[in-house]
Amino acid sequence: MDISAILLAAQLDEHAPVIDLHQADSVAGALVLLDQQLHRLYSSGENYCRVVHGVGEGVLAGAVQSALRESVIVAQWEIEPHGGSCVVVFV
Repeated sequence: MDISAILLAAQLDEHAPVIDLHQADSVAGALVLLDQQLHRLYSSGENYCRVVHGVGEGVLAGAVQSALRESVIVAQWEIEPHGGSCVVVFV
């Protein structure tokens, strides 16, 4: 299956694993949580997940996008239409 097909499956999957960053007390804390949870899901064999960062002023969303760009286990990611989350496909 190619990456675009997996990305589409992730977007449509209502039961995709979710990393919710609302529980973090800071951007730095959210990025630590993101890294830990991405690696946990990747190590457990998941193909994709959804990352919920919220809309707000865009600070956390921007930090999450930078982290996803730099991650060696992320093949591709895409912001969802409402802007408060993104879907992530693992390598």
